[in-house]
Amino acid sequence: MKSSFRILQVNALIKEEIGKILLGEMQDPRLQGLVITEVRTTKDLQHAQVFVSCLGGTDRRRTTQEALEHSAGHIRYLLGQRVRLKYTPELRFTVDESFDRASRILEILKHVDLGDESTPPGNTQS
Repeated sequence: MKSSFRILQVNALIKEEIGKILLGEMQDPRLQGLVITEVRTTKDLQHAQVFVSCLGGTDRRRTTQEALEHSAGHIRYLLGQRVRLKYTPELRFTVDESFDRASRILEILKHVDLGDESTPPGNTQS
C-alpha cells in the first residue's frame, strides 16, 4: 500500500514539474499549449509514461509527438534538476486522444433518437 501511495505522489510531482517545464522553459513552438493529462511511472520509478493533450487535428498531434520525442532528453534533464529522486525516470510521451474519443461519443449520442420522452419505457399507448 505504501509503495502505491508513493508512486501516486511521484506521478503528481512529475506531472506538475513537466507542466511547468513545458510552459516556461521550452522554446519549441510545437510544444506550446500542451496539457499534461496523466503520468504513470513504473514501480521501480525508472520509466514514466507521460500523457499529453493538445488541440488540433492529426497533423498537430503528429508534430507534437515528434517534438516531445526530440525534447525528451532535455525535459528529463530539467526534471532531474527540479525533483529529488534517486533516479530521474526515462520519459516516454504519448499524445492522449481520450478527449477526442469522448467528444466523438458525445456527438454520436446527440444524434441518437430516444423516441417520445413523455411515454415511460414499457408503457405503450394505443
